[in-house]
Amino acid sequence: MKERNYKTLVNRYLTNRCTPEETKQVLKWMHSPEGKAYMEQLMSKELQMIDQEIHQEISGEVVPINRPRKGKNRMGLVAVIVFLMIAGWSLMGVIQQQNEGKEAKVPMMEKVAPRGSKMRITLSDGSRVVLNAESCLSFPKHFSETSRVVYLQGEAFFEVTEDRQRPFSVVSGEITTTALGTSFNVNAYEDFKKVEVALVTGKVQVKAERMQASAMLVPGEKLAYSGRSKLTKLRFDSEKEVGWKDGWIIFENASFQEVQSTLERWYDVSIFCDKVLQRDWNYSGKFHHASLENVLENIGFARKFQFSIKNKKVNLY
Repeated sequence: MKERNYKTLVNRYLTNRCTPEETKQVLKWMHSPEGKAYMEQLMSKELQMIDQEIHQEISGEVVPINRPRKGKNRMGLVAVIVFLMIAGWSLMGVIQQQNEGKEAKVPMMEKVAPRGSKMRITLSDGSRVVLNAESCLSFPKHFSETSRVVYLQGEAFFEVTEDRQRPFSVVSGEITTTALGTSFNVNAYEDFKKVEVALVTGKVQVKAERMQASAMLVPGEKLAYSGRSKLTKLRFDSEKEVGWKDGWIIFENASFQEVQSTLERWYDVSIFCDKVLQRDWNYSGKFHHASLENVLENIGFARKFQFSIKNKKVNLY
């Protein structure tokens, strides 16, 4: 599992939102050099904030009477961090003793779909995943008896095998999408600057950790979250939302940046053009299993530009 996913689990643990299996993973990670360094850095940052607040009060800074006293809250957080570090190191000793002569813990797997490609994955429970270009999925080789948790960076379409005893959760940054048996799409590309969950069949629950908010979706609904605003429900067109897995590229009032990032991932190229050409885009169009040349010819006709392609570099002019 990537270090970024472990940091997400640490934040989930500190807000008391980890499953038992996730808690065990966090505590074990604490024993690694990366885990120790991250926790020490986190504790150091909290102690610096406490020191600043104490200095402000000593120096006579006027503090509103109704402002919460953060120092005590931060000391509590530091205490939790210290406990987590100690617990992680202690747990490793216990686990090592238990595992002597026994089979090792189920390993985590990682599948990456590079630019210009897509990947189909079947998980150990029979659930199927279509991974979009420039996306990564981390998952256990075998799921536990109580839960099924995977970690996504990028975009993927999930068809989840029903198992009412083991909820299926997709963790993508601050958003966790949980289902029992359903099909849905998660778009969590970093350059997208938000996470969108679109439900095709069944029912899912979506949680936003920072806001400590959640929402239920029914088929035909999608939820958008940017980290700065509330959870927003919208209706969506199924072909536009999940058509990518069947070879469709669909733009609807798209900006230059949206068109650029989509084509770069889809065809594994880099697109360059003058800033003047990037202004006032509002492009709509759809393509099915089309070549890059065909797509650029159609967009160029609408946007009045020409193009050249050389060594995976596309210049618009």
